[in-house]
Amino acid sequence: DDDEDPIAAFERARDRMLPDTTLDVALHAALWSPDEVTAEHVRRLAELGVCGLKLYVAYPELGIMASDRVVYEVMRWGTEHGLPVQVHCENGDLIAALTAEALADGRTGVRSFFDTRPAIAEEEAVHRMLCLAQLTGAEAYLVHLSTAGAVDHVRAARRQGVRVTAESCTWNLTLDDSVIAAGDPRPYMAAPPPRPRRHLEAVWRAVADGTVNALGSDHHERTYAPPEAADFTGIPYSIRGIRVRLPMLLAEELEGTFQVDASAS
Repeated sequence: DDDEDPIAAFERARDRMLPDTTLDVALHAALWSPDEVTAEHVRRLAELGVCGLKLYVAYPELGIMASDRVVYEVMRWGTEHGLPVQVHCENGDLIAALTAEALADGRTGVRSFFDTRPAIAEEEAVHRMLCLAQLTGAEAYLVHLSTAGAVDHVRAARRQGVRVTAESCTWNLTLDDSVIAAGDPRPYMAAPPPRPRRHLEAVWRAVADGTVNALGSDHHERTYAPPEAADFTGIPYSIRGIRVRLPMLLAEELEGTFQVDASAS
């Protein structure tokens, strides 16, 4: 709920979801109102047993984009309580500027969604979050990395002693930007979006050499619902299909679609 604080949101999710599952489930706390999060919220969430905290440095249109100050403070508070901090790494201000330019130029169609989320927007945010993790000593968990530059930043940060888990997702490893050019690209709208093939190959190398050390689904039961608009900014999006994601990854590996040499990293 929009007016729910992080404690109430976590308790509601815990009480609604956990009693009905036979799976081994751990919940993290997604901080959807980042400007309102306090040290006391983090302390209480740690007491309740969350497995981590999650922030977004994108999605200003949804009101969930955290400033660098908020990220710094949450990382510092999380470190005090032994909680890793997950971050969705895209530069939201840059994406907003590119979106405004596209609309001003009359580029309102769905393909502009992909154009306004370039690789550099992810790579800059990854580097910035790793710098904040280094400064605070936090354990960072960077979600759904999809570019060569992003995994290179992770390698460099680890050499500096930064504690970072790097995650990639099924579509980051199986879909390249050819799907955008073919037919209707709306089923492939995701953040970050499918990248050119060289980025997929780089992420596969990062999986092979252990730089990417977590594979996730980023599954959403419901699509993201941005504010209504007659252009691409109003199209709901996410890539779902959690049941097929592990088979897809295994098939890619067995079929050798992406031949990688870890020594080339």
